[in-house]
Amino acid sequence: MYTLPLFLVFAPIVTAIFIYILENRWSNYLVFAAQAFLSYIFLRLILVFPEINNQTFVLGDWTLASGIAFKIDNLSLAFIGLSIFLWWLVLLYAWEFHGKDNKFLFFLLFLEGTFLGLLMVNDLFTFFIFIDIITILSTILVVYKKDGWSLRSGLYYLLINSMGMLTYLMGFIIIYLLTGTLNWDLASSRLQALPPSLAITTAYILMSASVTVKAAFFPTFNWLSRAHGSAPASISALLSGLLVKGGLYGFIRIQELFGGSPLGDFYFYLGFITALTGIAFAISQKDIKQILAFHTISQVGIILIGISSIQTDIYYGGLIHLFNHAMFKSLLFMGAGVIINHYRTRRVVEIRGVFKRFPLLSIAMFVGILAITGTPFFNGYLGKYIIAHELEGRPFFFYLFQLINLGTMVSFMKFSQIFFPDTKESMAFTPHMKGKYIPRKAQINIPMFTLAFTCILLTFSYAFLGDLLQAEFPVIHLVDKNKMLQWVALAGMAYLITRYLIFSDKATPLMHRIRETKIPFYNTAYMFILLMASMFLFSL
Repeated sequence: MYTLPLFLVFAPIVTAIFIYILENRWSNYLVFAAQAFLSYIFLRLILVFPEINNQTFVLGDWTLASGIAFKIDNLSLAFIGLSIFLWWLVLLYAWEFHGKDNKFLFFLLFLEGTFLGLLMVNDLFTFFIFIDIITILSTILVVYKKDGWSLRSGLYYLLINSMGMLTYLMGFIIIYLLTGTLNWDLASSRLQALPPSLAITTAYILMSASVTVKAAFFPTFNWLSRAHGSAPASISALLSGLLVKGGLYGFIRIQELFGGSPLGDFYFYLGFITALTGIAFAISQKDIKQILAFHTISQVGIILIGISSIQTDIYYGGLIHLFNHAMFKSLLFMGAGVIINHYRTRRVVEIRGVFKRFPLLSIAMFVGILAITGTPFFNGYLGKYIIAHELEGRPFFFYLFQLINLGTMVSFMKFSQIFFPDTKESMAFTPHMKGKYIPRKAQINIPMFTLAFTCILLTFSYAFLGDLLQAEFPVIHLVDKNKMLQWVALAGMAYLITRYLIFSDKATPLMHRIRETKIPFYNTAYMFILLMASMFLFSL
């Protein structure tokens, strides 16, 4: 049973190699055999989990202090389940566009194996290796279209993430010098036995700052919108739904390594800054994928507000929102991919008649929109409910959180104009196709409707996630009159702002200025250094 983690890592990698070598359309179907095998291994893990929970498996005959180690606990088990589930759906969705492309499937499966390894590894160096491999494979998938935009975006993504990994490398070298081990658990226990020192603070800042890049926190968020804009829709769904969560997972693990959250308040404030920045850029966009990309940044900010305080009620709000965001954002990116593929444009003002042409897709996307805006009875409501409830004792931050929710509603009301009927002013107006229903293949509809159904199901079965994490989530009142009235009031305000400010073009000059703001790599590097300097000052 202790070899089960190895199957999760190597089954997709070995399958990917076979697909690449065999190079025929029938061998490509091995991706589904690999996914079925991973699903079986995950079910086995659930059955034997009471026996292997928090047990460390070391490769070879090496000691715990020096060997490559794997460990599965409640958090990693939940992430493994989420990863396998989403990879199933992404593969089904991508099959329509890339089912005959063995190279694309090779990189996609190889990425899955390394990502699953990242979730289970229990030593600092192998964690670094997995993140590096994930970064390289993600870059290849981002630039897969091989046009100028995707190549520039991929290079930007690679440079910024490499900068983050360099600080992680420096941080764990300090940890090794202090503790004499790279094992996560041993290093944690030895660090907590040491008196506070500048070396420990420096290691913490370097390592935690590194994952701010991978998770797209402010100010190193700009790579995400570029990567989403140039990547295929299936990769955008994977980036937003899972790979960004890898950074958040690393953030949680680093807090545990240092015995808590030494700079919890700093990250609490940074979460608000990240969320508000994402909202401002999202409202200003005209490209539907860019709107969704910047909302990934805003939702990451909301998650950070929660998980900045480990093992508190607000932490569980952030954790719930992390898992729920993976569902509704993957759904929205998949839907956007179908729309862009049909209309051959991304500009929100040029796309009309989506509901008439794609009624089933539109219904699924409506579920995603209602979820991301925190509508009661949809899964996005759960995490926001807990976070808002915990902020009620801090009025300034409570109303700031409501402002973030208001901005999300405004942005998606602007986004929703794509469902309006065709107009002659719209470039998408085609009289011979007006109102025509365009069927899609099942492998595209199935993933989106599965995600839409999950967005509703999780609302009423969030206790299942609590059982998986062995966490006592705060009580969530699905029928809360005050919260419903707050949502209605915010929706009304969002409608007025959208109708009389956004659609009337009164805010156009400001939005144009925000939209055209470009942050070159060297400015991002300077801001990253300033972020670490701010963390040092905050720790004094």
